[in-house]
Amino acid sequence: MDTDAKKQVLRSIVYGLYALGVRDGEGAHMMTVNWVTQTSFEPPMLAVAVENESRSLPLLREAGAFALSVLPAGARQLAGRLGRSSATTPDKLTGVAHHAGPATGAPVLDEGTGWLECRVTAEVPSGDHVLVVAEVVEAGVQRSGDTLTLKETGFRYAG
Repeated sequence: MDTDAKKQVLRSIVYGLYALGVRDGEGAHMMTVNWVTQTSFEPPMLAVAVENESRSLPLLREAGAFALSVLPAGARQLAGRLGRSSATTPDKLTGVAHHAGPATGAPVLDEGTGWLECRVTAEVPSGDHVLVVAEVVEAGVQRSGDTLTLKETGFRYAG
């Protein structure tokens, strides 16, 4: 395979950036995700890819639920902060305005344009990630605006 061509084409796929929030006992944890897609209209479902080595994956498995906040255009700094490794930044939510979602209690970003609360229904191994399939059980719109994209940030997470 031509690895340069593979990287170029994979990096041309357009991705939005989102914050996946999960309860951590009495606390909360968030991470930036970008591999998200809707998988069903009825019931409303989506899939999100989570790295096998992430701190969020065991928390997500334990909670069985998460919130997905849509990051607004211009929120590069917040996406970068939430995208840092938990090993170096264990409490990423310090100073980040958020609230508990009404259905699951998972953290929702106040800065997001909207959010979905989801209950996990399945997991599918996918190389160095796990596809987490979930049913949307609650939703909210906080403001209008464009979604932050991977291209806008200059981040690279493909290839």
